[in-house]
Amino acid sequence: MRFPSAILCFFILAMNATPVVSSHAQSPADVRDAAEVRHWLDELNEAFVANNLDAAKALYSPNFIVAFDVPGPLQYVGKDTYMALWKAILAKRKGPARWEWNDVHISTSGDMAVIACLFRTISSNDQGVEVEGPWARYTSVLRKQDGKWLGIHDHVSFPSEAGKALMDLKP
Repeated sequence: MRFPSAILCFFILAMNATPVVSSHAQSPADVRDAAEVRHWLDELNEAFVANNLDAAKALYSPNFIVAFDVPGPLQYVGKDTYMALWKAILAKRKGPARWEWNDVHISTSGDMAVIACLFRTISSNDQGVEVEGPWARYTSVLRKQDGKWLGIHDHVSFPSEAGKALMDLKP
């Protein structure tokens, strides 16, 4: 089963990787990789803004492992299952929407990268008024394949207390 090895890889990468925001010197390759990964995150937002499922699909590996997202089920195993969630989310939109990122941390090590940040959805309601959604946590693991960074794992969650999601926290 590939999932446990991906989790192990994530923790090894997280403990040994060079963060983008740091006070120590980074190699040119680290700086380049971090910029490419940040570009991947911007492309993901562009796909969401454009309501473009094909653009989103292109950012994920054919070997996508699993996603943990807020809407059930407990996990989305494989790329096709995760893209079905994307399709459902995009189909429900009634107007413009975008993601706002905050406190973005990117770590890279060789052909692996981790993004950890806060985000929220900003969308328009039926009257065209902009609505800011609650802040959530986002983590994505990427692997560089054939020179391109592709997502292999996503995790979206809200903090909780006593089994209740805390939707009013701010960064």
